[in-house]
Amino acid sequence: MISFKRNSCWLLLALIFLTFAATPALSMDKYSITPFAGYYGFENDEYYSDTGIGGAALGYTLEDNWTIEGSYGFMRPRSTMEGTDANGHLLRAEVLYNIRYWDKFIPFIAAGGGGIFLDSNEYERSSAILSYGAGAKYFLTEDWAVRGDIRHILADNQRPTNQMLVTFGLTYFFGSPKTSIAVSSTSLIQPAEQKSTFIQEAAPAPDTPPLSSPKERPAAPLAPAATAQPTTVCAEIDVKFDFDKSAIKPAFTTELERFADFIKMHPSIHEVFINGHTDSTGPVEYNMGLSKRRAASVRDYLIQKSGLGAEKLSIQWFGPKDPVSPNTSKAGRAQNRRATAGVCVEE
Repeated sequence: MISFKRNSCWLLLALIFLTFAATPALSMDKYSITPFAGYYGFENDEYYSDTGIGGAALGYTLEDNWTIEGSYGFMRPRSTMEGTDANGHLLRAEVLYNIRYWDKFIPFIAAGGGGIFLDSNEYERSSAILSYGAGAKYFLTEDWAVRGDIRHILADNQRPTNQMLVTFGLTYFFGSPKTSIAVSSTSLIQPAEQKSTFIQEAAPAPDTPPLSSPKERPAAPLAPAATAQPTTVCAEIDVKFDFDKSAIKPAFTTELERFADFIKMHPSIHEVFINGHTDSTGPVEYNMGLSKRRAASVRDYLIQKSGLGAEKLSIQWFGPKDPVSPNTSKAGRAQNRRATAGVCVEE
């Protein structure tokens, strides 16, 4: 019987591992790991005292709202019958539903099952369990979040018994591959790596006379004096922002000052539209406001630091609705957290 309990423990561990090992790797931050510590409580007549617990959970995000998770916890409850400490192992596999209404704060509900295994000097016991409860994550950055959980655990111990688990942990999200960012050649705004070449000149098209037959060809006229062809010059900005931020980073101040100088040099420019954007993380309503703040931040910088007149600058905001790169990777989301503007004039 003891051998069977030990084997069932290792079998459950293997099933949790294979659940994640067999999952196809996708391009989002699909995986998470959460070291945790907390409290585990037994019913009064279970012959074990309440104790602390520590362990780790490994999660896989199916989509923004659904996560599957396997966890292992170790504890040392005291056996009230023997007066000695027991080794306790808690294994769970759960499904989490994430309630994505706020940007950084994400509560969730959870349900699942597993087993608890207790081993003291004279006794070994194992029980199947059902667990359900709730928790919440608060994102400190795009990759790190603090997390709290509470679970009611029903253990099948010849009769159902009630146990409680309360934990706090720190979650790290990972799994984004490095992806190349494709931008259409017809787009006015260039990717950040190019730092938006400030002025582009369009070469004038050469004069090509139409083809005609020898009988229809007139006598060659005297060559006219050369006339100047107009050229088109353009300036553009592509300002990137940190996750959930609208502050201008020092790396983009030179680009903004050159853009302001270009507008000052061309009085014919009467209005410039600054466009704010976000990635797809968080609710659309929140991201619309964030994209507006980013566009306004660029406008305010151009007015206050570069001396442009406010009457020339207008802002538009699009939230996550106009991405330049897929939001399925960390690199893609970084490209989409941006504010852009571009103008062209003929000289």
